[in-house]
Amino acid sequence: MASSTHPSAPCAACKFLRRKCIQGCVFSPYFPPEDPIKFTNVHKIFGASNVSKLLSEFAPHQREDVVNSLAYEAEARLKDPIYGCVDKYYVGDAGYQNTRGYLAIYGGDKRYYWG
Repeated sequence: MASSTHPSAPCAACKFLRRKCIQGCVFSPYFPPEDPIKFTNVHKIFGASNVSKLLSEFAPHQREDVVNSLAYEAEARLKDPIYGCVDKYYVGDAGYQNTRGYLAIYGGDKRYYWG
């Protein structure tokens, strides 16, 4: 759930960007000061301006999901710059295809069951 604004401490975005965190800051509910890495990763991949524009296109009740998706993609993209989070799809799909291949070859032959 989105955290409330912190009047005493600037949000992670404003702290990173070295600006004053104002009342109604678009980043404040989604990038709390306790989790600066989340914004740092998102900023490295997407940029603060792009994230701000993207958030303004969504209804307030959808923005937390958008930020969580951006954070997930940014973290995956930093770990694997080529595939990002799509790599997880390829790994899962490869396992699925291998299983389909084994079933096509061995079918219902009980001699090949390990369990």
